[in-house]
Amino acid sequence: MKKFITLFTVLFSMAFAGSAMAQDPVAAPAGGLDLKVGTIFAGGTVGFSKQTMSIDVNGMDDIEMTTIEFAPSVGYFVTPEIAAMGTLIYRSEDDGDNSQSTIGFYAGARYHMPMGKFYLWGSGELGLLMVSEDATDTDTTAYGLRLGVGILFPFNPHVALEAGLKFSYMMGSMDGGGDSVDISVTDFGLGYFGFVGYFNL
Repeated sequence: MKKFITLFTVLFSMAFAGSAMAQDPVAAPAGGLDLKVGTIFAGGTVGFSKQTMSIDVNGMDDIEMTTIEFAPSVGYFVTPEIAAMGTLIYRSEDDGDNSQSTIGFYAGARYHMPMGKFYLWGSGELGLLMVSEDATDTDTTAYGLRLGVGILFPFNPHVALEAGLKFSYMMGSMDGGGDSVDISVTDFGLGYFGFVGYFNL
């Protein structure tokens, strides 16, 4: 876990330092978003991904799962480009034989870069996920790092369509039947979309 925290800290520090060294805030493009210190954003996305779970038990194959994810999020801009953010996660997952549900939380930061009429963004988050599978009465707890990149398409200074890709690596334990095994989960977000609102109070 230490290497994930170190990587996240380095990424956030580099983005923050780059913003602090700029002589002037990055100007919003014509028709772009009104982003400044104190801007709050709130939104949500729907995503689809393929997930591979490796179980640390001899003779057990990796498990491939199809995932549909719903993820409301909220953030606060600490500079005109960088927002601290939190995301709730609800997932429905199916491996072809069994289904399971996941709830979790991520916290991190997102960097925004205006590009013409659009915005590119990159994010880094640390997260905790809890998985429950009724068919086998097992519970899984995992923690790790999620990285994301994407694009915002503003409709006006306060509303944008969001699309992107995300990758996460989680590790933890699976408990069931009195036994506990270590697991690692690699998750590739093949694509997701949603709407985001930006508010200046």
